[in-house]
Amino acid sequence: MQQKAQEDISAIKESIRQTLAKNPGTQLEPLARENGLPTSDVIELLPEGTWQKTSRECFVDIMKALSKLGKMTTIINTGDVIFEYVGEVPNGGVAHGFYNLTPKSPLHGHIRHGNCKAIYLVERLFMNLPTLSIQFANQEGKIMFKVYAGRDENRQLLADQVDAMKALFKNTTEKAIA
Repeated sequence: MQQKAQEDISAIKESIRQTLAKNPGTQLEPLARENGLPTSDVIELLPEGTWQKTSRECFVDIMKALSKLGKMTTIINTGDVIFEYVGEVPNGGVAHGFYNLTPKSPLHGHIRHGNCKAIYLVERLFMNLPTLSIQFANQEGKIMFKVYAGRDENRQLLADQVDAMKALFKNTTEKAIA
């Protein structure tokens, strides 16, 4: 019985890989829901080289660094609602079990950062445009929120943010391993 379940999951994952290969811009959350998998599992089915994963211990360092990169897009997708905020990621700090975003920003609130299980750097096409995001996954593998590199007036990714996000991810990942 257990072997059958493993075979079923393997077949589902292979089907998802094929879907992502045929349509690289497929939305990940609906694909995960339709197949009964956490979104983090679907991220890990993206082609090699399009994603990296780091430890939840990097949460605070990554958030603090993102707050210095300028105007970006933060997305929260619950399945029922997709909220998008375009602006600077606010600085914050840890207190009372939360990572608290500064209330001086239009985007503010409290993130239960201890529930973050993994953080992903994802580079892929979406709506035929290249994207680069940092995605924070909770214990269930659902994406808590995502922060995308900004775009210029020609809808091109901001090269300085792309470079900074990649360097940030590399540095925090190396720090977590050390």
